[in-house]
Amino acid sequence: AAGAAVAGQQLTNRGAILYHPASAAFGADGSVLVVDYQNQRAVRWAAVEDGGMFLMESKVVAGGNGNGQELNKLSYPRGVAVEGPNIFVSDGYHRVMRWKEGEMSGVLVAGGRGAGSALDQLYNPRGLAVVEGTLYVSDYQNHRVMAWPAGAVEGSVAAAFTGGGAGEHQLYHPTGISIVDSSLYIADRNNHRGVVWRAAASENVTSPISPVSIAGMPGIGSGKTQLDYPQSVAVENGDVYVSEIGRASCRERV
Repeated sequence: AAGAAVAGQQLTNRGAILYHPASAAFGADGSVLVVDYQNQRAVRWAAVEDGGMFLMESKVVAGGNGNGQELNKLSYPRGVAVEGPNIFVSDGYHRVMRWKEGEMSGVLVAGGRGAGSALDQLYNPRGLAVVEGTLYVSDYQNHRVMAWPAGAVEGSVAAAFTGGGAGEHQLYHPTGISIVDSSLYIADRNNHRGVVWRAAASENVTSPISPVSIAGMPGIGSGKTQLDYPQSVAVENGDVYVSEIGRASCRERV
């Protein structure tokens, strides 16, 4: 089936131009938030009625002031998540910023203390998810997923407790994440698989819960059961969808 463009196609509006979009999230109102990697910003797209037709209108909601570490800027943002009025964006300064639409600057909520593996640090954070104020971050270079409660100065490990690798309790460059019913779904990029850590998004996030591989077996490849550098993961009605970089495709795992 053919797809339809919902963001980036209106070249008459400078805010509507995207340059290497990296990830996206949906707002409660049905709007789409896109991380615009090379333009150092996040853009919200919403349907607006115009003469009986609905057009996609864009607005910069985070960054957009050039590349930098200042609180009103982003540096090569990668991940985005939304909860209520809060927009969370991860970027190249090993941090996650929280923005609210209409505000001129963001607020540092996770990392931002240089690249590292301490509990108050991140190292190239990628995918984000947020549940009841707790932020989950795929800590790409540290091969783990962190849970960061609102207002905390450090996080705790929610998935992968023993460093990078292909073992049962390991991840190797995790990217996209999604949380459904307290289960943490992860695109385990360099292991070419999708995994789920059951109940990892509950209050006891530090217990070594055994993960389950749900997509991508065995190893990299083009077979129906294989994945090629998975990038993102989404869950709807029990079905798991995984996008791949290697084949520029999206696979469904029922």
